[in-house]
Amino acid sequence: MGVVVRYGTWELTGFASDPRWSWSRKPEYHQDGRFRGYRVECRVSGVLAGTNLASYRAALVAARDALVDGSDLTILWDGETLHSLLASECERGPRITSLSFPQSDRQYRYRQPVELTVEGVVLEEGPTGLLEEDQQYEQEIDQDELETRRFTGSYLVAAGQSAQAALTSVLPSKPSGFVRSRRSARYDQDDRRCDYTVEYRQLGGDLPSGVTSGAVTTSVRTEASGRVTRTVSGAYRGAGAEAAANAARPAGVLVESELSVQTPPGEVGFRYVVVGPATGDLLSWQETVTKSGGGQPLKAFTYSGITPLLMHAEREPYRVTQSGSAVGQSGYPAAPGPYYPADLARSPERSYANRAPNEYEVTWSYEFLFATDPGGPVLPGRPA
Repeated sequence: MGVVVRYGTWELTGFASDPRWSWSRKPEYHQDGRFRGYRVECRVSGVLAGTNLASYRAALVAARDALVDGSDLTILWDGETLHSLLASECERGPRITSLSFPQSDRQYRYRQPVELTVEGVVLEEGPTGLLEEDQQYEQEIDQDELETRRFTGSYLVAAGQSAQAALTSVLPSKPSGFVRSRRSARYDQDDRRCDYTVEYRQLGGDLPSGVTSGAVTTSVRTEASGRVTRTVSGAYRGAGAEAAANAARPAGVLVESELSVQTPPGEVGFRYVVVGPATGDLLSWQETVTKSGGGQPLKAFTYSGITPLLMHAEREPYRVTQSGSAVGQSGYPAAPGPYYPADLARSPERSYANRAPNEYEVTWSYEFLFATDPGGPVLPGRPA
């Protein structure tokens, strides 16, 4: 279910993802310094959507009718109330202090972004719970249509209380079908303030053997040339966490690699960036063909007291060199043969190297000699 933002009976949704929101709760005082209550501010951004023109207009009318001062504001997390600002508890009820409709992306019909800010003062006789609280929520959906739900925020507890002890009650519960892929917290020296981040990653399959929890995220970028850059990152926990993190490295030419044991103990974080094949099994390829010679270079003869004499030397043969390299993922690619096999100046050179797991490199070099201009040269080809 994810996040639902409800104002009265009206619900704001996101387009292809949950609505984004932030929640702020800070103490409010009278002019004489007496505690008055808490000022709450909630900022929400989402999308008014319809499947056709009629339903789209109905969504706009429903928003217009619902977005008036005085209704209950509730943020639901997997069906449970995470935050609420109720009219019965507020001075003059919740108020809409900001409402805007940013320009819509024209590629999506019947979609209208909306940004909303609701404020209210909750009257209380004395401080209760957290003295201050800020929390933000956003959701990401990757190419595999798997969700990452992220909460970031901070809070302040009263003197004599522990921010570390309060963290568990502040963090939203792990939703069903998700694993906690990240949790970090930083406390001040008095253990009163905490800044935190927690992420929940949707499970796309079974966890590796020996891993009790964790998640991995993959992103792929394809360049105009067809080269594919793949980034794999995540964290695992359990006795087999380190082995699973090593096994998460994708095939390809490794560009970046990071493996670290994080807090809490037993958690292993990892990040790999590899360059993968544009097509088939080929990870990388390059070849150069160079043509030279065929002219009559000048030679200089110098004698004392006279101007140097310049004379053409013997004519040089035409020379062509062909060299390159290729890296395969599951085995050595086949090197291209010589473009002028009948005119080899020396024996062909080929070498093979297994540089890393799933990286098999072959290099080649050919040299040709010609008495007359062979034309061209032949343009570089692509190995099989």
